[in-house]
Amino acid sequence: MAVRNPRIASAMATYGFTDAELQEGWSLMNLVGRVKLDAHTPAADTSTLEQLDQWENQWFPIASATLQRRFPAVHAQVFKNLSQTDGPAVAVSVRTFLERFDQMAAGAGAYGAEGAQAKALLETRGLMPSVLNQARGLLETIGKIATVDAVMAAQDPKALEKAESDLWAWYLEWSQIARIARPPTAGGRTWSASPKSIWRPRAPCARARRQRVHRTERSTSKASNGSTR
Repeated sequence: MAVRNPRIASAMATYGFTDAELQEGWSLMNLVGRVKLDAHTPAADTSTLEQLDQWENQWFPIASATLQRRFPAVHAQVFKNLSQTDGPAVAVSVRTFLERFDQMAAGAGAYGAEGAQAKALLETRGLMPSVLNQARGLLETIGKIATVDAVMAAQDPKALEKAESDLWAWYLEWSQIARIARPPTAGGRTWSASPKSIWRPRAPCARARRQRVHRTERSTSKASNGSTR
């Protein structure tokens, strides 16, 4: 996680990001995302998260665009409070998508007959079982899967919905603060507020501006001398 970087952790601490806040996020993710990460994340998990992020970047837009046009009601359920993320949060978003995909394919609840039709259409777009299993395998590599008691979930669906809302509220709050608190990188680059943290170079320094003015003046002078000959 980025907060393991002392510079980023220090910057976030300025805005009140304590160990308690971090633990709250993990607890919510474990409950809603059905994932229990090991206490010490292996170095390989960084690469696995990147692969999972690539999977999300490829298949979320395809699934969203297809469902939004052909099955808008199904789209509203599958992508409720769900968007592309990065970092450890990608494990939550992809796991949530997979769980909702399975519910959709089975025609569970409000999905009904449209669920199976939407699944068949997404398969023609390339979202085959092998592709879904690729994401499941990456999630298993990241952490241990905790099975949630289906009976308890059925008895109290509102509790699960509240936990999901709490998780996304936590993520939205601290992701916005992190984009402000994140210190500049090497080379004087500052980070934009985009979800993927694309950096923007700072405005040129005074010396660079003087050099450009000097070059412009020389070019103008040469052009003037050439026209008077």
